[in-house]
Amino acid sequence: MIIHKNDNTGNFGVNENTPKNSVENFGVNEDTPKNNAENFGVNETQKQILNLISENPQITAGEIAYKMKQTKRNVEYNIKALKSKGIIERFGSDKAGGYQIKK
Repeated sequence: MIIHKNDNTGNFGVNENTPKNSVENFGVNEDTPKNNAENFGVNETQKQILNLISENPQITAGEIAYKMKQTKRNVEYNIKALKSKGIIERFGSDKAGGYQIKK
Protein backbone atom coordinates (compact mmCIF):
# COMPACT_ATOMS: atom_id res chain seq x y z
CA MET A 1 0.00 0.00 0.00
CA ILE A 2 1.39 3.37 -1.00
CA ILE A 3 0.30 6.42 0.94
CA HIS A 4 0.59 9.71 -0.91
CA LYS A 5 0.88 12.87 1.06
CA ASN A 6 -1.77 15.32 0.00
CA ASP A 7 -1.49 19.05 0.60
CA ASN A 8 -5.18 19.17 1.56
CA THR A 9 -4.99 16.70 4.46
CA GLY A 10 -6.64 19.19 6.81
CA ASN A 11 -9.64 19.53 4.50
CA PHE A 12 -11.62 16.39 5.32
CA GLY A 13 -14.88 16.77 3.42
CA VAL A 14 -15.00 20.54 3.82
CA ASN A 15 -15.72 22.59 0.76
CA GLU A 16 -12.98 25.20 0.35
CA ASN A 17 -15.55 27.69 -0.94
CA THR A 18 -17.60 27.52 2.26
CA PRO A 19 -16.73 30.25 4.74
CA LYS A 20 -15.28 28.72 7.91
CA ASN A 21 -17.26 30.88 10.33
CA SER A 22 -20.58 30.93 8.51
CA VAL A 23 -23.61 30.42 10.75
CA GLU A 24 -25.12 28.09 8.14
CA ASN A 25 -22.37 25.59 8.96
CA PHE A 26 -23.91 25.16 12.39
CA GLY A 27 -27.53 24.88 11.21
CA VAL A 28 -28.39 28.34 12.54
CA ASN A 29 -30.49 30.72 10.50
CA GLU A 30 -29.26 34.23 11.15
CA ASP A 31 -32.66 35.66 10.10
CA THR A 32 -34.48 33.87 12.94
CA PRO A 33 -35.80 36.29 15.56
CA LYS A 34 -34.17 35.81 18.95
CA ASN A 35 -37.35 35.76 21.05
CA ASN A 36 -39.65 33.37 19.20
CA ALA A 37 -41.08 30.13 20.65
CA GLU A 38 -38.65 27.95 18.69
CA ASN A 39 -35.78 29.36 20.76
CA PHE A 40 -37.46 27.84 23.81
CA GLY A 41 -37.58 24.51 21.98
CA VAL A 42 -41.36 24.55 21.58
CA ASN A 43 -42.62 22.42 18.69
CA GLU A 44 -45.94 22.71 16.84
CA THR A 45 -47.69 20.15 19.07
CA GLN A 46 -46.59 22.05 22.17
CA LYS A 47 -47.80 25.35 20.66
CA GLN A 48 -51.23 23.79 20.08
CA ILE A 49 -51.26 22.50 23.66
CA LEU A 50 -50.39 25.98 24.95
CA ASN A 51 -53.22 27.48 22.90
CA LEU A 52 -55.72 24.98 24.32
CA ILE A 53 -54.46 25.59 27.88
CA SER A 54 -54.78 29.36 27.40
CA GLU A 55 -58.41 28.86 26.34
CA ASN A 56 -59.19 26.51 29.25
CA PRO A 57 -56.62 26.13 32.06
CA GLN A 58 -58.59 23.20 33.57
CA ILE A 59 -58.40 21.14 30.36
CA THR A 60 -57.21 17.54 30.79
CA ALA A 61 -54.61 15.67 28.76
CA GLY A 62 -57.42 13.44 27.46
CA GLU A 63 -59.42 16.44 26.25
CA ILE A 64 -56.33 17.94 24.60
CA ALA A 65 -55.61 14.62 22.87
CA TYR A 66 -59.19 14.41 21.60
CA LYS A 67 -59.19 17.98 20.23
CA MET A 68 -55.76 17.58 18.61
CA LYS A 69 -56.46 14.06 17.31
CA GLN A 70 -53.31 12.85 19.08
CA THR A 71 -52.70 10.02 21.50
CA LYS A 72 -53.05 10.83 25.19
CA ARG A 73 -49.51 9.52 25.72
CA ASN A 74 -48.12 11.98 23.14
CA VAL A 75 -49.93 14.86 24.82
CA GLU A 76 -48.68 13.81 28.25
CA TYR A 77 -45.13 13.62 26.89
CA ASN A 78 -45.37 17.15 25.47
CA ILE A 79 -46.96 18.53 28.65
CA LYS A 80 -44.08 17.03 30.63
CA ALA A 81 -41.61 18.70 28.24
CA LEU A 82 -43.37 22.06 28.69
CA LYS A 83 -43.23 21.63 32.48
CA SER A 84 -39.53 20.76 32.43
CA LYS A 85 -38.80 23.89 30.36
CA GLY A 86 -40.64 25.99 32.94
CA ILE A 87 -43.25 27.17 30.43
CA ILE A 88 -46.25 25.73 32.27
CA GLU A 89 -46.95 24.43 35.75
CA ARG A 90 -49.73 22.41 37.26
CA PHE A 91 -51.78 23.84 40.13
CA GLY A 92 -54.36 22.26 42.39
CA SER A 93 -55.43 18.65 42.58
CA ASP A 94 -55.56 16.17 39.72
CA LYS A 95 -59.36 16.38 39.71
CA ALA A 96 -59.97 20.09 40.23
CA GLY A 97 -56.65 21.67 39.23
CA GLY A 98 -55.35 23.08 36.01
CA TYR A 99 -52.35 24.50 34.19
CA GLN A 100 -50.80 27.94 34.36
CA ILE A 101 -48.68 29.34 31.54
CA LYS A 102 -45.64 31.00 33.07
CA LYS A 103 -43.83 32.43 30.03
